[in-house]
Amino acid sequence: DDSSVLLIDGHGSMGWDGESSNLINIDTDGTERWRVTFEDSRPMMTASAADLLVVNLVETGESTGGGQHGGGMGGGGMGQGNSALVALDLVSGVELWTFTPDEPAMLRAQISEDGSIVYVVATTTPDMGSTPRGQGDHGFGSQGVSTLFAFDRFGDLLWSLELGDN
Repeated sequence: DDSSVLLIDGHGSMGWDGESSNLINIDTDGTERWRVTFEDSRPMMTASAADLLVVNLVETGESTGGGQHGGGMGGGGMGQGNSALVALDLVSGVELWTFTPDEPAMLRAQISEDGSIVYVVATTTPDMGSTPRGQGDHGFGSQGVSTLFAFDRFGDLLWSLELGDN
C-alpha cells in the first residue's frame, strides 16, 4: 500500500503557457521521493494501483516534444491540446511506457486493482471550428468517437473496442 502524495507543480500560468510542469511524489514523512519534469505538457488526471502510476498529459504549447520526459510525446510531439498517457513506476518515478493515440483525443485511464491491466478511453477531439456554433454539442461540433483500449502493465495492447460516437 503506497500512501504517498502526488503534487503537480506548473511553471508560469499554472503550467499552461508552454512551460514545463513537475509531478512530485511526497512520502508520508514529507520527504520528496521523486520528481518528474514534463516539457510543454501538463500532468492532469492520474490513476494508480500496485506499483503502477498512469498520468494523462495535456500538451500546453506549440511543442515538438522533448525534455526529460517530453511528455512521452517524442517522435515529433503532439498538436496543441492533445493528450498522451505515460506509465510510471510509482516507487521510483521511472517512465515505463507511453501511449499517444493516432488522432487528437482526450484520455481517461483506470487501472485494475492488481495493476495488471490499464484501461484507457480515448475520445477523439475533432476540429472545434468544423461545425458552426450552435449546430453541435455546445457549439463545438461533433464530440468525436470513443475507443476503449486495454494494455497490460508493460504497455502492450491487449485489445481495443470502438464505443461509437459521442
